[in-house]
Amino acid sequence: MLQHVATNAALVEDVLAELERTAVGPDPSTLSRIERDRNAALERYKFDRDTAALHASMTRLDSELEEARASQRDLPTPEDARRFLEDLPYLWATAEPEKRGQISHRGQISHRGKRDWRPLPDVV
Repeated sequence: MLQHVATNAALVEDVLAELERTAVGPDPSTLSRIERDRNAALERYKFDRDTAALHASMTRLDSELEEARASQRDLPTPEDARRFLEDLPYLWATAEPEKRGQISHRGQISHRGKRDWRPLPDVV
């Protein structure tokens, strides 16, 4: 897939800016999952009135939230990101099969008169 893709300076700078913006703090997808799990536990409680199960779920989710807030995202350095973005065919060729799947699915396709693969910060 990426063996036929090239980047330009604007794309590289956009990705690096996004990387810098999201590099600090917990993974937003983890925080979203915890919030969804909290809502699901409350919905279950509405029907089963199992306070012990609700308490256990909320205690576990509180612990997960505390752990998530204490951790940092595992993102590449700006230097590594720039190097990978400037040579996407190399990134694709050297990626393990699992990473290729992540690369394929973690890019954004936008339509600005043409198809444009834009990697999300945790891809590179």
